[in-house]
Amino acid sequence: MHPDEELIARLQAMPQAEPPSDLRTAIMDSVRASGGAGAFRRPARLARRVFLGGWAVAAAIILIFFVIAQPRTEQHSAATMAPLSASYRSEALTLEVSRNGSLVKLGLIPLRTGSITIEWDPKSAELVAISGAEAASSSKGRTTFTVFDLSRRVGIVLRPRPSAGSLSVRVLSEKREVIRAAVDLN
Repeated sequence: MHPDEELIARLQAMPQAEPPSDLRTAIMDSVRASGGAGAFRRPARLARRVFLGGWAVAAAIILIFFVIAQPRTEQHSAATMAPLSASYRSEALTLEVSRNGSLVKLGLIPLRTGSITIEWDPKSAELVAISGAEAASSSKGRTTFTVFDLSRRVGIVLRPRPSAGSLSVRVLSEKREVIRAAVDLN
């Protein structure tokens, strides 16, 4: 006889234990006293609140990003000779360069679909954000994306390094340089 069969036979030969008759009623009374079925919904409510709180935080971060990254018309005077914004045009796109505090925003208005690459000196600035781009990829000092919809604007936010005096930006459309711009950071 196999050892498992022997164990099964011994267990089946033992009499079954019956629980006390009042055990079921005592457990049910305890559940009812603790709030009944509503007590089991508390973890679900907490999970829902945590989930909704996470969504609220994410929405707030996105709204803050759009407030910072959107181009603004500058209505204040600055104590610098550098222009607060500049616009560069080519047959493929328009590049709008603006400053917002310590950040430089490159706004692109595409005039035709296709691949666009923006290059800058990584020693002069670092990439902070890309918005509105489809199929985007980035590496140090370079970002590439594809324009499918001409109504969408693309924004790229750069943070200049403290030691950088100017920022050189190259824009390529379909691997051909269409704009070269120098942005004075002083």
